[in-house]
Amino acid sequence: MSASAPQVFADKARQLVEADARRFERIAAILRLVFGGLGGVALVGNWESNSLAAMLFSTVVFAVELGWAVVVYAMVHAQRAPPWSKWASAVADVTFVTAFSASGLLNYSGAYETLLAPLVLGLYPLFLLLTALSGSVRLTVFAGALAAVERLGLLLHIVDRGLVRTTDIASYGTDAVGMPDQYTIVVFLLVLGGLFGALSWLLRSEWQRSAEETLHKLEAERQQAHFRKYLSSAVADFVVANPEAMTLGGARRVASVVFVDIRDFTPFAEAQRPERVVEFLNQVFSELVAIVFKHGGTLDKFLGDGLMAVFGVPQDLPDAAARAVRAAIEMQACIHRMDASHAAGDHPLKIGVGIAHGDVVAGNVGSPDRMEYTVIGDTVNYAARLQGLCKDLDQGIVVSDAVHEGAPGFRYVQMPPVRIKGKTGTPVIWAVLDR
Repeated sequence: MSASAPQVFADKARQLVEADARRFERIAAILRLVFGGLGGVALVGNWESNSLAAMLFSTVVFAVELGWAVVVYAMVHAQRAPPWSKWASAVADVTFVTAFSASGLLNYSGAYETLLAPLVLGLYPLFLLLTALSGSVRLTVFAGALAAVERLGLLLHIVDRGLVRTTDIASYGTDAVGMPDQYTIVVFLLVLGGLFGALSWLLRSEWQRSAEETLHKLEAERQQAHFRKYLSSAVADFVVANPEAMTLGGARRVASVVFVDIRDFTPFAEAQRPERVVEFLNQVFSELVAIVFKHGGTLDKFLGDGLMAVFGVPQDLPDAAARAVRAAIEMQACIHRMDASHAAGDHPLKIGVGIAHGDVVAGNVGSPDRMEYTVIGDTVNYAARLQGLCKDLDQGIVVSDAVHEGAPGFRYVQMPPVRIKGKTGTPVIWAVLDR
């Protein structure tokens, strides 16, 4: 059983969101490489101003972080990064900052540098931002919590070892470390994780919105392309702008229905190769459909060696009957030109056109899996019957009395009384002098 339309839409949107996530994951990987490279340059530039032990320890920490950044970038670039790599990167980034902060224990200022150096406190938000680019709220909140826990663990380790003097008041220097400020930093990292988590949520929401907009736009373009196969450009634009016009349940409309049939097509088809028959039909239909669209009509369907067109559906046309007659006359002129260009001995090219005007029911007809927008009703059947009379009456265009009344200004000849299936008595019908 095929998936439902909403499920298919949701699956496609999810694929687009994941594509955005991979794109931002690549951006984060590149930024991690840039930060690692800049850190390495800063490390070399400050080598002599720090203790050898601190610099050696920092070098190892930077090497591990930069090595992991290269591995992540390679996996992301090859689109082979496993889901757990994002979590591993978050742990590596936070732990890198904590370890780099701990390197101060080996420097000249010792633990005071570890707890008070402003550069280290700026690195936590920087790397938490990289985690936020993943678009995962849970991962970003986890990274913030991990940063708070590692910072708190480092603080307690220093205090328990008595590596600094502490005080319960704000203190900035090497005399004592203010514990309220240090605890505030831990809380700040927790809050920062939540704030960046909100940023991740906003980022993913934007991806979702963008994905849905893209899919809606693609669907609209697909529908428009589909409509343009059956509607003129103006009518297709109208339908896209007014989707309610394509009524699902069916609606009563007043329209002119046109049936066109190629005369004596069966003998021609039997004498030709199938490829030649298809080529011939495509050539004829391309010309006829263009004329239908030119006069504002809608192609309802192809009928083997003929077609059905409607004027006044889905867009109301007060002059639908006149448009239909005008289109029929131009079709006949087009066929005459095409027939004149045929080589001598080729099958004569002629068409019969039947037009009826009146009430129709327009809507989508079919099954839940396959629907077709069409018109049904007595007017449709009447137009088909009139087209069938063209050959018997030796006329190119035969129309109903309603068409004759609704499209004045053309040359008509009333046809002799004839019984028509589905009609009581002998309705008045007319032939249009297309020349």
